[in-house]
Amino acid sequence: MPSWMAGTHATIKSKGSDLLSKTIDKSTREILFLFTLVLATIFVIFFGIGYATAPTTPDDDSGVIETTVETTTEVTTMITTEPETETTTKSAYADLAVEVSTAKARAEKVAETKTVAVSTAAESNVVEPTEVEQTKVTETERATESVGTAVSTTKAEETIKKSGKTDCGNGVYIDDDEFNYITRLVYGEAGAEPYDGQVLVAQCIYNGMKETGLNAYETKKHFKYSGSTTSGTSESVKKAVRAVFYQGYRYTEEEVLFFYAPGGKGHWSDFHESQTFVCEVGGHRYFKRNGA
Repeated sequence: MPSWMAGTHATIKSKGSDLLSKTIDKSTREILFLFTLVLATIFVIFFGIGYATAPTTPDDDSGVIETTVETTTEVTTMITTEPETETTTKSAYADLAVEVSTAKARAEKVAETKTVAVSTAAESNVVEPTEVEQTKVTETERATESVGTAVSTTKAEETIKKSGKTDCGNGVYIDDDEFNYITRLVYGEAGAEPYDGQVLVAQCIYNGMKETGLNAYETKKHFKYSGSTTSGTSESVKKAVRAVFYQGYRYTEEEVLFFYAPGGKGHWSDFHESQTFVCEVGGHRYFKRNGA
């Protein structure tokens, strides 16, 4: 190649390289600019969205920014709006619950009907006892009660015999010493009275022992009978006391407890007269307790 041509070629090659370098530099700058612009755009977009959706605390409690209100409204709407599939599922469950409840009610009704039928059948199979059988049961019960009473009575009698006391009825028990004491007391109160008067005094003593549960000695003190017990006795008085205590004889069915002789000593007893008057025999007036 001629030298002039070689120089020209070298010059052209150098200029071409410079031009190509400049063109590449320009393209690179344009690409970098576009890339930077894209990044800036993306940054602005994301920054703007984040700022728009970020909650902002107001300076005072009187209000909330519009963005927060809108977001809350949207969330509330989403929560309160049930999907169609969920509503359908709930409806199916409700229908199933109704069917189960209906089936259960039917089963209970059937069971109740069977129970009534069984109960009625059982009642129809109950055999009522005949009059003869009832009579036998009643007689057996009475016999058992009689045996029990007899055993109790026997035990009581044995206890009385061991203590040397005689059962005079109504919880009254006396021994020979008390019997003699009572005869002397009756003689001291009504030795000069007719037999009926002696019976009434003995009856008052008996009723006093029955009411209080005391023995003859304590009963005299409790009711303040004033007759002497050291002046002896008589056959009439013994007969009267024996009739009242051992034989259950009564001059009157009234529960006489109190007596006094108003005329003999010329006095009047307000206490005795305040009680219920029963009768007067010989020189004594006899009374029962008010309300008795």
